Amino acid sequence: MSLIHTTTVFRSSTRMAAFSPRGALPARGTDSLTTQLASPLTLVELGITSGIGGGLFDPEGTVTREQMAAFLTRALDEVPADGYCGTEGPFTDVPYGLWSCKYVKRLVELGITAGIGEGLYGPGNPVTRAQMAVFLARAFLGM
Repeated sequence: MSLIHTTTVFRSSTRMAAFSPRGALPARGTDSLTTQLASPLTLVELGITSGIGGGLFDPEGTVTREQMAAFLTRALDEVPADGYCGTEGPFTDVPYGLWSCKYVKRLVELGITAGIGEGLYGPGNPVTRAQMAVFLARAFLGM
């Protein structure tokens, strides 16, 4: 199994990251991947995240599915305008008034997500590693 990871983060209308093979991973005992590969400050500068508020990033925190939708649409430069959902959400648990509705709806349109089944997206659920891999592969590798 080949491991891929982000080594360069940039913003464009086509792709967010360049991927490299396993050999490019930092050596054990060095700083975390967070600081070496994609620093939180870079992600803030690119407009992909603004942290958790109060100038904090919380690198040990979990990411929800609705936060992942926001990160991905921002990284792809595909952020819809406010009111994008109109009066109907894309899933029964993502109503049109939910802050993340426009991000989730755009991910559906881009073919990056189909939800978790039974008409649900699970916006407040934590993103599993498997789900994260699928999101990234569909968003940046066209899979």
